[in-house]
Amino acid sequence: MTATAWGATAAAGCAVLADTGLIGVWTPILGPEGTDRWGPALTAPLNEELLKVAGVALVALAAPRHVRGPIDGFVMGGLVGLGFQMTENWIHAVNSVITAGGTAQFVPVVDTVVVRVGGIGFGSHWAMTAVAGTGVGLLAARTGTPLLRRLPGAVLCLLLAMALHAFFDAPVPADLSPPAANLLHAGTVFLTALLFYLVLRGRHRARLRACARRTGLSEDLLTRGSRRRALRRIEPGVQRKRVDSEQRTDLLRLTDCAHGPRTR
Repeated sequence: MTATAWGATAAAGCAVLADTGLIGVWTPILGPEGTDRWGPALTAPLNEELLKVAGVALVALAAPRHVRGPIDGFVMGGLVGLGFQMTENWIHAVNSVITAGGTAQFVPVVDTVVVRVGGIGFGSHWAMTAVAGTGVGLLAARTGTPLLRRLPGAVLCLLLAMALHAFFDAPVPADLSPPAANLLHAGTVFLTALLFYLVLRGRHRARLRACARRTGLSEDLLTRGSRRRALRRIEPGVQRKRVDSEQRTDLLRLTDCAHGPRTR
């Protein structure tokens, strides 16, 4: 909740001012036409990604038990980006009324929502900030690896998120239709975030399996499906509730083992 609120309020609000200021820097350098084409790709990655990832860092500092590794940072980054994305969509929808001349308020808003939510929403800010948030989770991880050795990986995550944002806002070739351009830009961002998630999930599950073998706990705890199947073999009643409670306790032990001890 806090992560999403940061993205929807603080990050989005500051980005409006920061983007306007930086666009003013590019205009004398690139000229009006060049700024119109390349301004968003040069501006948004610098301002918006830093503002969004700052929210992930704040959550990691204020509530360290919620960001204890890269996969936690990925999730928190996705939540911050989702909040930012919601506010930005609303701003664009309102601005579309002005762009259309203020004569058809409903139609431009609907068109903007359809494009930004249905067309590019699957690979927008949530995915970019999830990639950047992975770096924060890497810094917050308690693995025993020195911080300086984890810092380059965190910086690379942030730079990759900025590069994805620049590509997302970059001009498209004239021969590409708008739907094809949206699919190219949003699809690239989404596939990158999906690759991050699959790698992070695989590594996290590998640590959980190692902890299960080390502690003697069942590997059936590792997936929701296996836990449900184990419960279905028990008749409903007190016994099933007891086993369900034991599963939750043991899963918490495995998670603590994989991430390191909780910070109070």
